[in-house]
Amino acid sequence: TIEASRGNLETALAIYKKVINLQRKLLGSDNIAVATTSASMGDVYERLGDLAMAVGCYEESLRAKTAVLGRHNLQIARMFHKLGKVAFAQDDFNLADSYTSRV
Repeated sequence: TIEASRGNLETALAIYKKVINLQRKLLGSDNIAVATTSASMGDVYERLGDLAMAVGCYEESLRAKTAVLGRHNLQIARMFHKLGKVAFAQDDFNLADSYTSRV
């Protein structure tokens, strides 16, 4: 969102939460729009330092994108990269390696 780019991360999260709830209601969970919003929320949580919430968002995005796009897709690789980066930031190097080796 514009709010995230301006650094208003809490406001951005509030907007994303409203949007994703509406998307899930109208489109279902396995939808590329839901996956995109979830990944964006993960980015905001990561910027806030809430890595556990970032992982949850990234995993939701990965599940939805895999359901829609299949396993072999650049967007799937990007999600594994994001998950690996967060695991590395949490000093979980084995998990980081596990994620990044799937890219």
